Amino acid sequence: MRTVKKIIVPFVLVSSFLLTGCNNAMENMLDKGESVSEKEKDTVEINKEELYNFSDEQKEALAKAKSITAEDAIDASKNGLEKVKLLDSSKVPAAKGKFTDSSEFALYISNLFYKYHTSAIDGRSFYAALKPHILEEFAEVFPQDEKEREEFLTRYQQEYMDDSNKIVSLEVSEVKSIQLDVERYFYRKYTFENGEVLYYITNIKLDDDTVAWKIINDDFSPGYSLKQ
Repeated sequence: MRTVKKIIVPFVLVSSFLLTGCNNAMENMLDKGESVSEKEKDTVEINKEELYNFSDEQKEALAKAKSITAEDAIDASKNGLEKVKLLDSSKVPAAKGKFTDSSEFALYISNLFYKYHTSAIDGRSFYAALKPHILEEFAEVFPQDEKEREEFLTRYQQEYMDDSNKIVSLEVSEVKSIQLDVERYFYRKYTFENGEVLYYITNIKLDDDTVAWKIINDDFSPGYSLKQ
């Protein structure tokens, strides 16, 4: 099975990279014999190049997530993957301030990620469209400063676009309920030119303040199988 150099990573995974970047910078200071107090550990300024550029080890870990082929997915469907129906991903809702219908939200958000991951929109436009639809749990994976968030998303997009193996299609699953129906989830699937596939699972929650569905997590998934 081919290992690729670049893949599209979920932002929940990026949060661990940000922490790793901080830890690496701290270790570099200690290696140089510099004195670092507990307070300084909390306030140390991280070089942006080190923060935004992933190490070879991190890239290798990411590459393992997109090593599944369509044939692998079919085999995996025999091993207990959740059976779902698909939404019509061609029916993309228009942008609006809030979504009260979870299926409509799933289609909108999945298409937004798809456009970002295929470079149809840039990092700044992506963040502007995404911002109204995320809860604090998800926002925490980004840098705190607004301009740094935009810069990060631009660098993130540039780092993982692979012109030699482009995304050619998107699938979005039906929305499933958990936890008394105030939390739900859905899957999306990217298929690439060479036949490889990549699955995500997105968790959403009904925001009490706005009575709208918002993202709390977006992560890799082993996939799904289709209901007959």
